[in-house]
Amino acid sequence: MNNPIEKAMEITGLSAERIAELLEVSKTTINNYRKNPGAMGIAELNKLSQETGISLDILIGGNSQISGPKLSTVYSKSAEKIEKALKYAESHIGDIENINIDDKYKLAKEEQSIALAQYKDIIGNTRINGRKPLVGALGPSDSGKSTLMNYLLGMSIIPASYTPVTTVPTYIMHISERPDVFEDNADNAIVYGRTADSSKVKFSHEMLYDKEKAGKYVIRKGNYESILKDFGTRNGAYYENETWYIDEIDIYVDSDILKEVTLVDFPGFGTGDRKEDDVSLTMDLRKFDFIFLLSPADGFQRAAEAGAFLDVLRSVSGGDSKDNIEGDLGRVFFLATHCNSIGDPGKVEEILHRGCGRLVKMMSESEKERFGIDEDNFAILENRFFGFENTVKYFCEKLNKDIEKNFPIFSRRKVEASLRSLNKICGELDDKYQEELKRVQKGKANASGQKADKKLSGDFIKNAETSLKESKRNLKISANNHKTKSESEMRNGYERTIEADNIKRIIEKKDLKNRKADIETLVNYLSAELEDTMSASLQKHGDLFAEEVNKEIANYKQNVNKELKDIGADVDMNGFDFTRAFASGLTGMFTFGALAFWVTVVATGSSAGSYFVASSVISSFTAAGVSLWGTGAALSATAALGGPVTIGIVLSILAAVAVYGVFTGTWKARVAARIVKEYEKNGVLSKYIEYIDGYWDDTNEAIVKCFDELNNQTIKYYEAATKMDDMNDEEKITSGILLEQLFKRLSEIYGEMSVITRLKENDE
Repeated sequence: MNNPIEKAMEITGLSAERIAELLEVSKTTINNYRKNPGAMGIAELNKLSQETGISLDILIGGNSQISGPKLSTVYSKSAEKIEKALKYAESHIGDIENINIDDKYKLAKEEQSIALAQYKDIIGNTRINGRKPLVGALGPSDSGKSTLMNYLLGMSIIPASYTPVTTVPTYIMHISERPDVFEDNADNAIVYGRTADSSKVKFSHEMLYDKEKAGKYVIRKGNYESILKDFGTRNGAYYENETWYIDEIDIYVDSDILKEVTLVDFPGFGTGDRKEDDVSLTMDLRKFDFIFLLSPADGFQRAAEAGAFLDVLRSVSGGDSKDNIEGDLGRVFFLATHCNSIGDPGKVEEILHRGCGRLVKMMSESEKERFGIDEDNFAILENRFFGFENTVKYFCEKLNKDIEKNFPIFSRRKVEASLRSLNKICGELDDKYQEELKRVQKGKANASGQKADKKLSGDFIKNAETSLKESKRNLKISANNHKTKSESEMRNGYERTIEADNIKRIIEKKDLKNRKADIETLVNYLSAELEDTMSASLQKHGDLFAEEVNKEIANYKQNVNKELKDIGADVDMNGFDFTRAFASGLTGMFTFGALAFWVTVVATGSSAGSYFVASSVISSFTAAGVSLWGTGAALSATAALGGPVTIGIVLSILAAVAVYGVFTGTWKARVAARIVKEYEKNGVLSKYIEYIDGYWDDTNEAIVKCFDELNNQTIKYYEAATKMDDMNDEEKITSGILLEQLFKRLSEIYGEMSVITRLKENDE
């Protein structure tokens, strides 16, 4: 038999004093019950069960917590090829770096520099693309996120309570991933952040792939129990202190599930005193591979939760077939938690059905069309709704079965996509360097030539810069035109949507009643329609803009080659990647505007995939939740736009409308008029316009950086190539030998990596 008081305190996190208050007895009586559990009468046991929502069989019975899911070793086995390729690549960096090239052989030196940068980027991108799936949770405070994490881990690691506990995003990784920065073998946790007066950007998890950069953010190392106590909870010594901004806690645990995924525990939203929790979470969660959306069963998916959950669901790509849609939805789990407060599993299933139906009613028409559902038929989405209570076998077995099915499917898909992309770029680079090798060998036979005309070289640089200014000007004009059109489309969409007669039609079509829950559904639906209007407009114009970017890069390349021909320069630009040089201008940026869409379009349509972009750019995109692989890559660049703006609007409107209570008389017209008035009062349209303006302003800033970087790299490559004209024949031959040595080794390395990463039939 359990000790009922101890069991209640363990599950709820309540103190003995609080238990005494709930039972309306003294603390002395509670202490007596703790020492002598048999002294509790049936009335006290029933009251304890009612007040805590814990069933009597759990309070009295043995340890009835159910085991979490057991994942098959899909990721760890599938990723062996990636790890083998990475180890091979890292062990051969020196083969490229250690080719000793004197500075006077400028072209060979530049080719070595370009090749080495791309080689390191391939390693960095592979680590990001092939990383373990990330599993995160979103929900209000006290919804049971930490309890879920402990359930998945199979052990109590994260502090859990019925009061808000977690204050910092906490990444939980396998003990084998423990970095070598720990001095004490007992240490297994790191706190990352910045001093309060620091100008450093916020730490993101992707920075871990750059050990040197990550090391600059380390605040404390130690045992996870003390770290979480001091830095990760509201009762901690460093909670909201004036010394540090705490960005992330990483802990390393020996749990089997962590061999397959990385778990992340987030602070809950809706606490009322932590604005950063409410604003940042939905954007952060877009980079996650699996998302658990938690809401207490006795108030399932209230207004704030539904708005946040819709925002996350919006970022799920959806494909062009039923299988793709189901596969993408398999990454999302809607959980009704604390099911003991309901008791009957059948009633919980009814709550899940009503909650899913309500969520569908809130979705925009295009969202429902994308998922192939409507307000009467939404089984494909309802399959993603589960009850959760870690002591109830019925709920745990159903959830475990789905996790054990969907986690491995996605893990295999993710690793195989990364392997195919890596294999393809390695094969293409092998072919490229074989061609380069032939070109150099041919050039060695004709080493003599005329020297370049210095004046003509100066003309080339000047004309290249003129061409760049023209392309830059064309794209800035285009961005501003798209900005104007996006603003106009948003205004038109707003006027169609937030209009009294339209709102009345929606009320009648959805058969909404004069009650708070239906008013919440209505406001969430209206905001979803506005969000969809903005996303659709920006996606349409982003697609058009991506074509224009590619056109201007092609024009610039054509103009450069024409200038080279005009001045009679014997410079071969075939080895220069104009698109990659342009994209490298995004390095160090954290907002990209429409160029984020351009990158996803190019990555999806390019045989090189995301490998045409520097790893630092990939890291920034991943941190922002923008995927660069899969069918939903382009969509992810625009799906994450409104986010907290939308949620904030919904809450503001609901708060204002709720003041007036239930409407009387001609309530449909009255509520429609009130909603229109509150949207205008809250300046909702201006907020969307401001967001659109910022999007295209960020685009213009990115254009300048990217074209400047493209021009710098073009001139640098040209100067390196024409430097050979100043060499005597012997030096030209030596330069050719160095290039031959470099290209031959690169071809060998990429050829071997192509073999390592090749998928066989039994691997798929």
